[in-house]
Amino acid sequence: MIRKYFLLLLSLVFCIQLYAQKEMNHKYKDQFAKADSLMNRAMPESAAIILEKIINDAKTNNDAPIVIKAQIILLSASAENTENGNIINLQKVEQYIAQSHGVEKAIWQSIAASMYW
Repeated sequence: MIRKYFLLLLSLVFCIQLYAQKEMNHKYKDQFAKADSLMNRAMPESAAIILEKIINDAKTNNDAPIVIKAQIILLSASAENTENGNIINLQKVEQYIAQSHGVEKAIWQSIAASMYW
């Protein structure tokens, strides 16, 4: 009897986890793959152009997770390719904190805290 309930509970938890994650929009998935391949080929300027397009498009569609993801990738690219990149990135993150609200603001505050650490 307990075994039946345990298996039922386990299968229920498994099914809930399958539906908990939302798959990324395929349009952005291809663009992120292009940007990633350009970053791997040491072409961050070209990747930045694609990422800026993603950011602008996602902002018009109010897709905050995509905007944050693209901005984080841009930050990592600029940190590696510019002098004082970490300082510049910290200033950008502080701007993102000032411009955002709610969950987005909390995410950027967490990122800023990790950068200070």
